[in-house]
Amino acid sequence: MTTTEPANDPTGPRPPIWQRHRGLSIAAVVIVIVLITVLTDLPTSTSRASDVSAERSVMSEVNSDLQPCAYSIHQALGIWALAATHQLSAADRAPTPGLLGDDQSACSLTNE
Repeated sequence: MTTTEPANDPTGPRPPIWQRHRGLSIAAVVIVIVLITVLTDLPTSTSRASDVSAERSVMSEVNSDLQPCAYSIHQALGIWALAATHQLSAADRAPTPGLLGDDQSACSLTNE
């Protein structure tokens, strides 16, 4: 019987294993990527000095963010104390609503 297709020769060149088993190759690549991702995301220990430096940096930033609010609270309480003791003149009472509004916006932290 004559055919136009060549016979399967078992001794002929075989394709590489990654072409014969693509599912295995894809699984191996995914496992390697997951392994690299997990290993690079593991937490590292830090020194005590590094921890203290990071905490000081955070506290410094918090203090600088809250400083305008602390000043505005001090100013608002000062205005309230003067108003409570009737030591504000009419000229001093006129800008009070604007000053208190400025104090409120300083404590709103909306400029962040």
